[in-house]
Amino acid sequence: MKNTSFALLCFAGSALAFTSPSSHAAAFVDEVISYTPGSGVGSYTNPDAALGQPGDNTGFGLLTPFNPHFSTSELARIGSGGELTLRFSNEVLIGDGLDIGIYTNVFLINNSSLTGAQDPAASFGGDSVDIHVSDNGNDWVSVDTSTIPFNLPHTYYLNPEALTGSSSTVPSNPILADFGKPFDAELSDFDGLTYAGIGNLLDGSAGGTWLDLSPTGLSSVSYIRFNNPGATFELDTVAIANSKVGVLVPEPHSVMGLAATGLLVFQRRRSA
Repeated sequence: MKNTSFALLCFAGSALAFTSPSSHAAAFVDEVISYTPGSGVGSYTNPDAALGQPGDNTGFGLLTPFNPHFSTSELARIGSGGELTLRFSNEVLIGDGLDIGIYTNVFLINNSSLTGAQDPAASFGGDSVDIHVSDNGNDWVSVDTSTIPFNLPHTYYLNPEALTGSSSTVPSNPILADFGKPFDAELSDFDGLTYAGIGNLLDGSAGGTWLDLSPTGLSSVSYIRFNNPGATFELDTVAIANSKVGVLVPEPHSVMGLAATGLLVFQRRRSA
């Protein structure tokens, strides 16, 4: 089950001031703007499944690099010809380094002894997708994903015993992975790693595929759009790098309400 408490707490504590959050708790996409499923999505037609932090259990054990989410309550699927447009809870402040993390249902394939990853490492579920971002929801800039395979897994816990593909027990002293910590790696970095080695490679991060948005020329981003010209693409969520979390993004209807209120006040002043 997705966890959207961070966005709700931010809204409750600072909606009027639109200030930055005081902590580095991860921030995610938290509203669906539009969704066209496309072809081949089957029963995966709930775009809300991509909002907020992923749950720690897949229904078949803990969420690990070897056991991704697969349920319709956790994954939004974009089929051929489909699109999904999402609003971030907070502005993404674009600067040096990686800005947003894309979490999909990719998983690593175990080695024959079930002690870690294969050598060379192999994953299943990596797909391609076209991505556009916007700072206002109207004007869109393409993100070059032509060389990005989206083949990196993610996890909920970092304890070695919780990184296997078969654990269903939450560790007694759980080490939580940070979905807002960028993961700067590629699939070959997992070559032959044990479960403990995978934890060391993640170094506190939940994993995923992270993007640098600076080539877009934008200073901030509030919306992201996925267009799929090919096979299906499964999305678990999108997170903002901890150091790039900006002010809260007002909901579209809230902006319209504020604009309407301002117009009404203006009209009253003109008629006074």
